[in-house]
Amino acid sequence: MPVIWKGGPGHRAPYRTTHLRVPEPIKDQVQALIDDYKKSALVNQPVTLTDDPDSISPDKIQAAIALLNESLKLPANTGGKIKVKIREALTILGEL
Repeated sequence: MPVIWKGGPGHRAPYRTTHLRVPEPIKDQVQALIDDYKKSALVNQPVTLTDDPDSISPDKIQAAIALLNESLKLPANTGGKIKVKIREALTILGEL
């Protein structure tokens, strides 16, 4: 199943968004329309890890895991350094 853009703090969708209340009986139909739109809007977005797990080599996954394990060993008050390690791991996986 392809990844559906969820947005969130610091992660803007490539289109304008809003919210609305939907009657419960048609919620599933409206959600299906939203999902279809998101899939079509993200056609040119890069493939993410969950789209095609076979596209990332095991060596890259092991390197990313090693970096993430290093970030766990850093002291808690070095948030910036932890984020740098996480960004490095994501770059290895092709997420950034």
